[in-house]
Amino acid sequence: MDYQKTIWGILVLGCLLASSIAIRAADMHRLALSGRLLSAEELVALEKGVAEDATDADARVRLLGYYFSNQRKSSDYRVARQRHVLWFIKNDPESKVLGSPYGSLSPHSDREVYYSAKKHLESKIEEDPDNLTILDNAAKFFTLPDRKRAIELLERAELLDENNPHWASSLGRMYLLDARGHRETDSDIAKDALMAFKRAYDLSSGAAKDRLLISLSKAAFMSKEYKEAKLYATRLLEGVGASWNSGNQTHHGNVIPVSYTHLRAHETRHDL
Repeated sequence: MDYQKTIWGILVLGCLLASSIAIRAADMHRLALSGRLLSAEELVALEKGVAEDATDADARVRLLGYYFSNQRKSSDYRVARQRHVLWFIKNDPESKVLGSPYGSLSPHSDREVYYSAKKHLESKIEEDPDNLTILDNAAKFFTLPDRKRAIELLERAELLDENNPHWASSLGRMYLLDARGHRETDSDIAKDALMAFKRAYDLSSGAAKDRLLISLSKAAFMSKEYKEAKLYATRLLEGVGASWNSGNQTHHGNVIPVSYTHLRAHETRHDL
């Protein structure tokens, strides 16, 4: 009986933690969006506030929202955004803002600041190599500028947390991005994506499982596994009307079989 209570306690705690993470992410986006609407007076007040209380992370997120939206208007805004992103990397590497566009930096437009941020982020990973939140944030941070590193971080996270479909589905998306950038080997890389999405699919249930069907059909098609792509597309169409994503399901569910039919017709003519 005590054992059962312990198990139930662990399950409930896990659900609460997952819910808490989702709430924190939603709060972050809400704060950043509200920052886009700051007046000049509010902007000055918030900057003064974080100068007096450096730990006011919510204020920094609002500021990042403003600077992200207005950085092209002024080089000062770009510099200010860089400063706040660096603060989060150095002081709060688990913040959800680092896994969002608001907390991103580019080696092209941000130059030396990006490389400084990269150095500090790698240091945080070294200090706490099994911290899944930091690994996730870092993978998102490196998605565009250093995809190889992003994939390495997700592979490590998947080894640490192998029953969580988030890592496999994230890897699948990374591989698909890589496939589109390496045309000569895109089908081989797409196969890695397909295997990752399959792992995520097997670990998921309900609506989360259904959401992976679009990715599975795309990865299968890019892998030239056309019959498999058609199978996933058929499952997509079978689920139309059951979720908010029905429009996308209908589109992809119809595009894949049509593309498959055209390919088969082309192959048949070529054989003749």
